[in-house]
Amino acid sequence: MATTLLSPHLAIFVCVALVTALIALIAQTIYRLMCMAYAISLVISLVITLLTQRIDPPKPFTDIDGKPLPVKNWIGSWNAVDGG
Repeated sequence: MATTLLSPHLAIFVCVALVTALIALIAQTIYRLMCMAYAISLVISLVITLLTQRIDPPKPFTDIDGKPLPVKNWIGSWNAVDGG
């Protein structure tokens, strides 16, 4: 008669536990890499913006006719709600 080290139920439990741990490890790695990628892209965007400001300066917001929009009450103002 052959002897086994693990019962079938215990072997299935161990396999499920190992797969769950592997999935959690992969999820943590992906999360960390995504956070690092976001931070790197933010830094690169800021650096490129600052370096190209002299070559191509920021342009003002304009209306459909090309006239610059007034710069008053931009924060919290939505034309459709408060009429401008």
